[in-house]
Formats: sequence, structure tokens, C-alpha cells
Amino acid sequence: GLNRQNKYIIEIPEGFTFEEAKVANNSGKASFEADVKDALTVENTSGGVYVAENQVGSLKVSGSSGGIDIASVSVKGDMEVGNTSGGIRIQDVDCKNMMVKGSSGSIRVSSILAKGNIDARCSSGSIQMEDVECVSIDAENSSGSIKCDNVMASDEMMLRNSSGGISLE
Repeated sequence: GLNRQNKYIIEIPEGFTFEEAKVANNSGKASFEADVKDALTVENTSGGVYVAENQVGSLKVSGSSGGIDIASVSVKGDMEVGNTSGGIRIQDVDCKNMMVKGSSGSIRVSSILAKGNIDARCSSGSIQMEDVECVSIDAENSSGSIKCDNVMASDEMMLRNSSGGISLE
């Protein structure tokens, strides 16, 4: 229900798993911290998105304005994250394939194990990958840097940048 800070809080019993879940929010922070057997979709128009401590079948997160923060999530299938304005931070995640797209704001992924491919696109802002293991990486940036630190792709790594540097460590 609605609490004193005008926040809607729904408490989930420990050990409960949703079959499928969709969270849509127009303004303010949207947080989701529960397990979902199949698809979890989180959409927020204005405000941040926080998804953490989950086991899900697939994950789709989208935002228009505000940061996206995903941490400690296990995704059996694919993961898709998109944000129009604001940074994207993904850490401590395992998944099949990961697609990340940002228009304005940096993308930072760390401690990632992808059984398939990672595809990262950014129009304005940096792309930073640290401690990442996958089959292939395709990263493209129009304006800003691409930095890879301890990134292992068993098949192919393609990094493209129109304006800015590319760094591999």
C-alpha cells in the first residue's frame, strides 16, 4: 500500500516466485527484488530503475529519464536493457545474451558471465566493461570512449567508436 513517503510498497513472502511480472511506472524510482520464473519487464518513464537479488527467466528493462541499476541477477535467458537519458550500470549478472542500449549516458557493466553474446550501443557517453566473460562482444559508441578491462570473448570482440578512444587492458 501507500506509505508516508508516498511510495507504493508490495511485500512479497520469502521464497515466493512470480510466474511472470511486469512493472510500469510513470514517475519516481521503480524497484524490483523478487524471483520470476519466466519474463520480468520493468518500464519507467521518469525516474530510476533498480533490479536486484533476482533469478528470472528473461529480463527487459527500459527507461526514458533516470539511471538504471541492475545488480546480483541471474537470468536463464536473454537480457535487454535500454535507456534514453541516464546511465546504465549492470554488475554481478549471469545470462545467455545481453543487449544494452543507451542514448545519452554511460554504460558500465562489470562481473558479467554471458553464455552467449554481449551487444552494447551508446550514442553519447562512455562504455566501460570490466571482468566480463562471453562468447562475443559487439560494442559501438558514437561519442565517448570504450574501455575494456579483463574482458574475455572466446570467439570475437568488435569495438567501434566514431569519436573517442578505445582502451583494452
